[in-house]
Amino acid sequence: MSKLYLNSLLVIFFAISYTSYSQSKEESNQRIFLKEVAIGDNVTNVSAKKIEIAFSTACFLAKEYEAILPKTLLNELQEKKLPHSDYNEIQKHFKTINVSYVANLSVLRLGNVLRISLTMDPVNDTLKSSTGIGYSLLTYRIGNSHDSILYDVSLLESIQKALAIAVNKPKLFAGLEGKLQVIPSSTLVVGGIVFFGNDSFPKWDLFKEKTAVSYDAVASMFLELKDNKNFTTYDIDSRDSLFAIFHLYGLENYQAPTVQEIKAMYANEVTYYVTGTFFRTSEGADLKLYFCSVNGKTNKLNAIYQSSDFIKTDSNLEFKYILIKTLQDLIRQYPSLLDS
Repeated sequence: MSKLYLNSLLVIFFAISYTSYSQSKEESNQRIFLKEVAIGDNVTNVSAKKIEIAFSTACFLAKEYEAILPKTLLNELQEKKLPHSDYNEIQKHFKTINVSYVANLSVLRLGNVLRISLTMDPVNDTLKSSTGIGYSLLTYRIGNSHDSILYDVSLLESIQKALAIAVNKPKLFAGLEGKLQVIPSSTLVVGGIVFFGNDSFPKWDLFKEKTAVSYDAVASMFLELKDNKNFTTYDIDSRDSLFAIFHLYGLENYQAPTVQEIKAMYANEVTYYVTGTFFRTSEGADLKLYFCSVNGKTNKLNAIYQSSDFIKTDSNLEFKYILIKTLQDLIRQYPSLLDS
């Protein structure tokens, strides 16, 4: 099944789910009025209607909530012959029509990373406002232009994550299957592997061609991590777009991150960073990978987990095999909500 075909199926599912839900809503479900939707300038070809359908689908999948859209709300008020000339007047009737929350949602994009911010205000206590941030990777396209991005799947995924956080139920969607199984994900950037050659030993092509080798290593690690449900992993273009906001250009994948890069990541809500070292030795080369948190207070990386292995020959194939094996060992140490 092609990715484009899968995407088309999910788009159809959104519409079916929304229609079915509107016809068979549970009276016990908490009703969430989606008051406003804000769309970033570079989130192209996405309408408020599409976002409303994705939000309604997320509520349907959660089985505990019912999305109330502005048009639906007005229809209910009209049926009950309740005044609704302005929002202040509408607010007075929330309890009458059983609205539990008022939600505001915003959509932003940085490169291929989509960010949803969902703020929910309980009708009974506006002081207990909560916000959920959901990230997802934009992976589906028709053609190569930015306008060709297909947002549907990523919209649903990131809204699911934001809703789970906002209602403080991280495993809200953990029981679903396939693409619909979603848990809140931490943002992760794959950084460079620092190469340490040694002129005392015969020179390896892996070290002589470190610019190409390190770039390929970062790209390979991204491909390994991109489908991991625990993380939203920045691809190289999105990572470089993040740094470009802070006028950081021409960064090499064989160097350690600078203080400026760490500041940029923290400012853009990056939680974790994977980096490593590659040391030439008399018998081959030592590879170590580190899973780090991004510390915005100290502008440093705090290593949480590490994994290592040894490469015996000057072979790019062996290097990539050991690299992915070591990365898998590293990520296996991260506790997943799906395992609890």
